[in-house]
Amino acid sequence: MARRTTRGAGLRESELNLAVADWRCNACASRHSLADRDRFFGSRVSMRCDAGFGVRAAIFRDKWGMTRSISGRAGMINSTLLWISVWTDPSKKSINLRDIPMDMLDPNKTALVVVHMVKGVAGKVDTPFNRLFRRRAEETRIIKAQLRLLDGFRRAKAKVIFTAVTYQPGLPGVSPNSPLWRTLFDCVCLMEGTPAVELMDELARRPDEPLVRGQAANGFDRTILDTILRIAGVDSLVLVGIATDVAVESTARAACDLGYRTIVVSDACTADSDESHSHSLDVLRKWFAETPTADDVLNTLGATRARLANA
Repeated sequence: MARRTTRGAGLRESELNLAVADWRCNACASRHSLADRDRFFGSRVSMRCDAGFGVRAAIFRDKWGMTRSISGRAGMINSTLLWISVWTDPSKKSINLRDIPMDMLDPNKTALVVVHMVKGVAGKVDTPFNRLFRRRAEETRIIKAQLRLLDGFRRAKAKVIFTAVTYQPGLPGVSPNSPLWRTLFDCVCLMEGTPAVELMDELARRPDEPLVRGQAANGFDRTILDTILRIAGVDSLVLVGIATDVAVESTARAACDLGYRTIVVSDACTADSDESHSHSLDVLRKWFAETPTADDVLNTLGATRARLANA
């Protein structure tokens, strides 16, 4: 089976072996038909939202009725460029949308969110959760990656925020209706005012870095996280923490729903197994977020900072 990446200028849909029916802009929650201005060129399709928003996601439909999605890039205020590779074997009935390298992270509009890195989850305070995740955090060296990101974001004067799962005595507002919450009821841990909900000492949170406490895996649920971000003018989130398939994924899904560009740093979070970590990243990458490495994020942040300084 041959793989062909489209080339040339002004290619028609038929030449691409595609029948792009529409695309969706998450910023204005509208669907748009492919118009003359949204023409294919080279191996890219340029799309612009009439409302002037950058494209957050596009839904493509191929000639066989199969659908594929891809996240938009940041830094493209009125349009976005999506690289499209086409499989020429019709029996595969699919489009392969090749990942695009990160192109921009404006430190003025980007926040690093450190998710639930508390002592009762990844530290030395004994709970059912730290028994699962402390060893994994050490083995995967995610704290070192997080420290590098913290240093890079602080140097760039970008916003840094911490979330901490914290429960109140008696667990008001929490019901044992899932394995996660039943574990919590059994152990009565991660309680407000206890060492278990203190942030990891290694992360050295600074006084000007907000700490958002909540009673859910999702850092946005019944907290002021979204308010803090909106007031700060943030539109892009870089997420790190524990666990990839629990709090990090839950927070990433919520961030995507709220319209943020969502980035989960693949080597700065972990789960209770390599398989769970990889599966969660696959789901996030497919539907909700970008999943670069810490090096990718830091390189992009540094390059954008330099570009803006020289503008």
